[in-house]
Amino acid sequence: MRQPLTGLVRSKWEHYKGKTVPFTYTRWISLAVLVALYYLRVHILAGWYIVTYGLAIYLLNLFIGFLSPPVRRHAAHGPSRDAFCPLPAPAAPLTSCAVRARWMLMEKARCCR
Repeated sequence: MRQPLTGLVRSKWEHYKGKTVPFTYTRWISLAVLVALYYLRVHILAGWYIVTYGLAIYLLNLFIGFLSPPVRRHAAHGPSRDAFCPLPAPAAPLTSCAVRARWMLMEKARCCR
């Protein structure tokens, strides 16, 4: 059976993302360069401030989720009524970096003239 195009792209993305696991510093430096290029482009075009503001809020949310300690739930008792958990469990560092890079590339493509 043939995979749809999105499944093929997703499997390629996961393959290459898995190959970058040992290169932690390279991933973060490339993300910083990508962010700097995006903000430089926004500054040169003198526009897209609303889109950039929304992207910055989303990236801040990812960063807070990355820094937050994991939430420990009591699996034996199930969810209780008095336990309030407003934030989801934090993302793994590789996932966090990959999601940020993907969103930066999507926003850069969306802002093209």
